Amino acid sequence: EQDFRNIDSILNRMQNILCGAGKYYRYYDINALEENDITELNNMLNVEPGDYSAEFFFNNNSLLMKNIDIRDEYELHNLLRKVINTNNNKIVFSRMPDLLIDCSDKLEFVEGLIHELSPISLDDFTEYVHQNYGHKINTFRSLLLTNFNKYITNGILMSDCEEFTDEQLTIMKNNLTEDIYSISTIKEMLTRLFNV
Repeated sequence: EQDFRNIDSILNRMQNILCGAGKYYRYYDINALEENDITELNNMLNVEPGDYSAEFFFNNNSLLMKNIDIRDEYELHNLLRKVINTNNNKIVFSRMPDLLIDCSDKLEFVEGLIHELSPISLDDFTEYVHQNYGHKINTFRSLLLTNFNKYITNGILMSDCEEFTDEQLTIMKNNLTEDIYSISTIKEMLTRLFNV
């Protein structure tokens, strides 16, 4: 296991080796890339700030990918890491195939999107992120369920919810005497007691 990690690290650092999905490696002559190919790679990264999957750029630049013989988003991530100038810290290469563009933290970025788009169904939100940032739907759903479940209620992402004041909380505690209530009963109670 340790030997594999060492070999993996060595191969990932080699200039003319690309790692693809499933941890396969192949020789790729980076020096054969023309200047306009590198310019196109740089230009495709001129997008709104955010946490992107290289799959977004792979899918939206299929002609370029074909011309430079890049076969999947992992190879693209690997290639970009080797040919893109990151001295300005505009692009940070995260765990493959993620890259942060003008963005310092993935979880902060996702939370900002939740606040911006909520209320929105979990399905619509993951589809939006897939279309606009390239993240795989199932993987992104897992990230949401693990890190942002406080915003998820009945399959809906909601971030802008009013909280009870201390006085309202006391009133609710006095009125909620049973162990279990239906949602409709709670809604009726909130309407009657607080006119919401």
